[in-house]
Formats: sequence, C-alpha cells, structure tokens
Amino acid sequence: MKISSNYKNYFLSVIASLIFYFILPNFGINDTFSKNIFLLLASIYIFFIFLNKFIYLFYFLNFLVFVYLVQKNIYEFSIAFFQAFFIATFPIFPSLNENNKFTTFFEEGKKYSFTYAFLIFGLTLLSQNSYLDFEIIDHDISTSLVIANDIFKGYLPYERVWDDKQPLFYFFNYVILFFSGKNFIYYKIIFDIFIFVNALLIFKIISKRFRMKKTTGLISSVTYLAFMSLPWANAEYSETMSLSFLGLAYYGLLGGSSKKTANLTWGIFIGISTLINIGSSIFLIGFFVLVILQNKKHIIQKGIYLFFGFTFVHSTVILIYFSQSLLDIYLLTLFKIPLSYTGTDTYFFYDLRAFLESIYKTSNLLSLLFLILLFSSWTIFSKIISTKIYNIYSFSNLTFIFISICFFYLAGKGFYHHLIYLMFFISISFGFLEGSNIRYIFFVISFLLYQSYLLPISSNSISNLVNAQTIYNNYPVKTLSESIKKNFSDDFTVLALDKVIILFYLDKLNEAYIIHPTNHNEPFIIDNLTEYGFIDENILNTTLSKNPNLIICSVNEEGDLYYKIDSITDFKCNENQKFTSTIFQLDQDVFRKSEFYYNPNVDVKILINK
Repeated sequence: MKISSNYKNYFLSVIASLIFYFILPNFGINDTFSKNIFLLLASIYIFFIFLNKFIYLFYFLNFLVFVYLVQKNIYEFSIAFFQAFFIATFPIFPSLNENNKFTTFFEEGKKYSFTYAFLIFGLTLLSQNSYLDFEIIDHDISTSLVIANDIFKGYLPYERVWDDKQPLFYFFNYVILFFSGKNFIYYKIIFDIFIFVNALLIFKIISKRFRMKKTTGLISSVTYLAFMSLPWANAEYSETMSLSFLGLAYYGLLGGSSKKTANLTWGIFIGISTLINIGSSIFLIGFFVLVILQNKKHIIQKGIYLFFGFTFVHSTVILIYFSQSLLDIYLLTLFKIPLSYTGTDTYFFYDLRAFLESIYKTSNLLSLLFLILLFSSWTIFSKIISTKIYNIYSFSNLTFIFISICFFYLAGKGFYHHLIYLMFFISISFGFLEGSNIRYIFFVISFLLYQSYLLPISSNSISNLVNAQTIYNNYPVKTLSESIKKNFSDDFTVLALDKVIILFYLDKLNEAYIIHPTNHNEPFIIDNLTEYGFIDENILNTTLSKNPNLIICSVNEEGDLYYKIDSITDFKCNENQKFTSTIFQLDQDVFRKSEFYYNPNVDVKILINK
C-alpha cells in the first residue's frame, strides 16, 4: 500500500519528537519538571498532527501554556526550547500552505536595490556598535592585533610571534589598522564592513538568486544583524571575515554561470576564506554538492576553474612564505595543528544548549527566532524525504546549515564564535518558512524584538558612534598602557602572559614566541611546535632568565598563575623573583571597566625590571 507524502511527513514529525525526548539528557536537561512539560507539549503536538484540523487551536494551547508558566514565574529556557521545536516542526497541511503571503504586506519595487543596500548599511551601524564603550569583548582579538601590527614592521605572521589563525586574517587586520590609523575603536567600526557585506549578501541571495521578494531578503538580513548584535558576536572574529568571501562564492555559484572568469573568481574567494579560517575548508563539500546539482553539463570545466582559483591563492601565499624560509611553520599552522585541534574533547549537545541559552539570557525573543529557524531546517528536510521533491536553493541552504553545525562539532571547543557560519545560513532559511502561520509568528516575535531589544541597542550605538573618539581616549587599558610607557625609554622588552592588548598599545612584540595566554599549555600546540624545532620545552624559562623589562601576568585567588603553564618551574608572578623587580601600582577596576566579560577571580600583576 502506497503511503501519501502527508502521512510520511506526519510520521517523520512524530519520530523527530521521540528522538528529541531521548536526547534531552545530552542537552543537560534532566529534571523531571522539564521532561513533564515536554511530554505535555508533545502530546498536544501529536494529537493535532493526526487530527489534521483545528491547527489554530494547537497554537492557542501553546500560548496558554506559555502564559500560565510565565504567570507562575517558572517559564525558562528549556520550555522555550521545546515550544520552538514543536511550533517550527509542525507539519504544514495543504490548506495552510500559503507561501509568501506574509510579505505581501509590503510594497515591492524593482528599482530600489541601492535603497535596500543603504538601509542595510544603516542598520549594520545601528546594531553592531552598542558595545563600543567596552574596550575588550574577547582577548583573542588582542593577539590578532599584535601580529597584524608586526606586519607594519615588515614581518610576516609566524615570523617573530605565533598564533593559530591563518595569515590572511592578520593581513586584512593589518589593512584595517592602516585605514584606522591604529585607532582601536575605529578598527572595530571598520571591521563591521564584513558584517555589512554578509547581511547584504543574504539580501542579494534571497532576492536575486532565489527570486523571492526583496522584503523577504530584508527581513532575513535584519535577522542576521540581530544575531550578530549579541555581545560576544561584536568581537572581530576570523569566522565573520572569512564568511564574507565564503558568502560571495556561494552567491556567485548560485547564479549557475559557466563563464571561466566567474568560476575562477569564486574559486579565489573560497581560497581566501580558507586562508582566513582554515576550518571553512569544510564548506568545500557544500560547494561540491551545489556544483553537481546545478551544472551536470559543464561540471568538469566549472570544477577546473574553481580549482585553479582556489590553488592560485594558496600557491601565492606558499611562495611568499617559501621565499622567507618560513614554509615549515606555515604548513604546520595551516594543516597539522588545526587537525590536532579537532581531536580535543567535545560535548556537542551540551555546548549547543549553552550557546542557545546564552542568546535566551540576552533576549528571549531573539532566541525564539533563532530556534524557529534552526528547527525549521527539519521541516525542510522532512518535506524532501516525504515528497522526494526538492529545489536546488532550499537543498543547498539545508546542506550549508548542516555543514555549519558540523564545523561547530569538529572544532570541539564549544566556543560561540564557531557558530557564526550557522547564524548566516539559518538567516537565509527564513525565505523557506512554509505556511502563513509560522511566518505570522515570526513577524510578531520580530516586532516585539524590535521594541524590546533592537531599539535600545540602536540608541546605544548612536551614542557610541557620536562619542567614539572620547570613548577611545578614555579606554582604561589604553590609559594604563600610557602610564606604563612613562616608566621606560623606547627600548624595553615585554613578556605578556595575559592582557596582550597592552602589547598593542605599547607597540611592542612579545618576548615569548607563542602570544595567546591559553596556548602556552595546549599540548596539541606545544608538542607540534616543539617536535619541529620552533620552540624548546623550556622556552618560557629561557625568556624569563633574560629578565624582560616588563612582565604582565595574572594570578588566581591562591596566588598561582591563572593560566597554568607547566613548563614554567620557578615563577610566581610577584616581586619575589631572582631579578630585582617592583610591582606597578594597578587598580583591578581598570579591567572591570574595560572588559565586557570581566572575571573577578583574576588578579593582574605588572612587574617592572629596570
């Protein structure tokens, strides 16, 4: 007996809810109350699936559960997590499948692409500068600035100091520093060009490549900007930068052109992306799938020119490093160390839950938008399975969403910025939301989000942009660095085991080859660099024996180094050293005021040895 596609879809939805229930412990959801709420919501979900009518009553009952739990003050992230899942994955009945009805509220025009681009640019400025008054969002950015700053002196990344990012990331940071005049706050503002490009690409992909309404593209772009407005996402990550080139290649390949120059260009963009963040190489799988689906006639020719473009970028950089006798460290950083990185421990589901809950704590409405789009991917997938019908656009978007999740899994660290690719591709998936019901829900949440979240951060952004130079002049660590510099002539050495941003302000290089504080004790880094002779096991002891003029370090409550370093045997980060030193008088409020994610358990020490 042949089963209709509708019943297959219903069956897949029920299976999905059962699987979801059994993996709840992996998300760290083990309490009886949460599981009981899940079963209640699942019962309502399954009942209305098979009833096949009164769909609005399903939404109304979910709303009543929400109101009741909020009134009892027991509504929490796990319940929002469940409700978003059931609402987003509810099968679309034929009578309710009213595609794109939502966007008819807006007038459409063919001549206003520039207006939309200008609007997206304005919204980027308004949404991405709310935290400019915080000097430091993530200390990873400090290491990038120090290495990029060394390019001004004629040195390549990895030549005098080392960090694990790819060379073009530092090069583009160098370009931004050049145009910003090494002004940190202007650097942050200019870096937003990559977020603007990403948002504009979402608009162009939806409106031009997918041939959907421009307002659908605008809503998707604004959704992406809302996700990127989260505090941690305001940091200048390599994922954000590489995504611009990855997105350009995705946009180009969706056009289906067989022109040689076009495919060569898209290959160059993919190559640049991988030399900003080598992890983005995983998206080669997605591009391979897209090319196969779209160009069966010219697949070999297209693949050859994509390959030429990709290898041109890599070959150029390899030749540069070879000419400077730095090929070994370049290849080690590009291949072996990243592969060792992916071999570290991971708690995928729990880390994903921590990320989602962090959005909820910032804005519960924003988290609902994210969850609806994330779980809607299942709806797209189940429809493909049940009907065996797909279009290239929805399938490619689904493929890239899946690869984005794999990127997070393979990275194995649970860092939120590893999900920046996912934030881009699920924003695009708004165009594939089916049925007016889910779109109306999305619209209502978006309207409330605008009032409660986007307006306040826009107001903060305007204030910060107007007062940017004043804010920069009063950055606490910048002021501290100027005070430190007064203790020395121009010629002095610095060993920074923490707060690397001070090196940037002092325009100094670290005396240690490894610059990131946490990398001094990472076995997959230390072992590789030691094995190939770039450092020796006692490198930090040797550096300390040279008596650096300035040592920046931090301790925990017990007085031990906060970032434990096994290779250091006789250093306690205080004035009782073998050499004569004094402690620079330092108020810890400097870091409390400058850091968004301030850690009160860290006590920073600055030792001066003249």
